Formats: sequence, C-alpha cells, structure tokens
Amino acid sequence: MTEASGNSLQILLEAADKQQRVVELRRLLGEVLEQLAAMEEREKPYLLATFQKLLGEKELDLLIAQVENRQMRRRVELAMMAINCGQAPDNQQIEWRIEQEFLEWRQKIERRKEEYLNGIGWLTQMSGQLSPQEGEQLKRLYRDLCKRLHPDVVGHDSPIYQRYWPQVQTAYRNGDVSMMELLLSVVSGESGEEMPVELPLLDGEIERLNVQLADAMQRVSLLRSQPPFVYAATLRDDAWIAARRSQLDANIAQLKADSARLRVWLESLPQVQTPPRSH
Repeated sequence: MTEASGNSLQILLEAADKQQRVVELRRLLGEVLEQLAAMEEREKPYLLATFQKLLGEKELDLLIAQVENRQMRRRVELAMMAINCGQAPDNQQIEWRIEQEFLEWRQKIERRKEEYLNGIGWLTQMSGQLSPQEGEQLKRLYRDLCKRLHPDVVGHDSPIYQRYWPQVQTAYRNGDVSMMELLLSVVSGESGEEMPVELPLLDGEIERLNVQLADAMQRVSLLRSQPPFVYAATLRDDAWIAARRSQLDANIAQLKADSARLRVWLESLPQVQTPPRSH
C-alpha cells in the first residue's frame, strides 16, 4: 500500500468516525428537543390541570372569601368616614364605590374560574385517550420527526419545516399517533438527511450540533426549575395535598368569620343599609 493510499484510507476512516458522531449527536438532539416539546405541549398542561383538580376549587374559594372580606372592610371604612363627617352614609354611593374599586378583583375571580374549568375540561378530554404503549409510540415518532424537521436542525427557512412542522405540533398536542406516523412517512421520503463527507465540514457540523445540544439541555434544566414543573413531585404527594386543602379550609373559615363580624357591626349602625348577603 502506497503512502498516498494509506493516507486516503486514514481520511476515510476518520470521516466515517465523524459521520457516526454526527448521527449520534442528531439522535441526542432529537431526544432533548422531544423532551422540551413534551414538557411544553403535554406535561405543562397536565400539571396545571392536575393542580386545578386537586386544589383549584379551594384556591378559588379562598380568593372569593378574600375579596368579600376586603369589600366588607371597605364598606365599614366608607360608612365610618361619612359618620365622622356628621353625615348619614349613602348606601347606594358606597356600593357604587365598591363596584368601581373592586372591578379588577372580580375580573381576577372570573379568570381563576376559567382556569379551573379549563383544567378540569382538559383532564376529562385527555383521560383514556392514549394507552401507555401509545404514549411511548407518540414520543418515539415525535423524536424521529424532530431529527428531520425541528428548526434547530433544519432552520426556520427550510421549506420542509414550514410545510410540515405546524402539522407535527398539532398532531403531537392532540396525541394523534396515526397522523404522526403518516407525517413521518411523508417527511422521511422528502427530507433525506444530508451527511457531510469532507473532514472540515464534518467538524463544523459536530461543533454546531454540540452547541445546539448544550443549549437544548440548558433549556430543559431551566424549565424544570420553574412553575409548574418544579411542583411536579409536590402534586404527587397526597399528604401535602391534604395538608394544603386543610390549610385553605381554615383560611376560608377565618375570612368568612371576620366578614360576618364586620357585617354585624355594620348592621348595628342605624344609618347604614347593608347590601344583601352573598351566597
């Protein structure tokens, strides 16, 4: 074997090793990108919905009790201001002030109600939709599609990304395994992953993939440190849930008792016509 042919063989072997490294990095990047998508598209709404199922109604009741208590305290304050000025409290004027001042709080209560109902609705919709085997199949399909379509791999300007990626996201979000299989078949026929053959190009591709992989893994770590993911273990702790519900009940009872005490005091003022009790 001549020196030239030996060098050529060495270059071919080195290129093959680097090509294998590119394949492995693409696989790892696909797995991490699939994990990110699973966190955002499925785990996050599941955790939020689970929180609503376990604690949402109690948290809503607490918010309502807090707002009603603040309203009652404000009624007392406005009534006393009028009495201290030697005037009979104008109940209609007081209620108008309450209406204006607590508008944002009422809107917050409505948003909280909507979050609670949406969470319960999401759990109802998703329950029984996928078996554990189908869930694993869905993740595998998404991982394969990430390796071929994800913008971190092919770029946002890629025609195949623009054509199919939105459909992949929708199918994954809806747990549509059959659509994911169809998309993978179509994309596999069109994508044809290109593999560099020259050593400098392979080195550049390896460097690019390493940077993207590190960035994706950092994003996973960052998400895990933020709500609602940071509460995943807590929401599986039955003892913690029971203690939290008990604490919420105690807080609600205390607020209602205080509101009742204020109402009795307010009703003792003959000048004031108190509003109807809320139910």
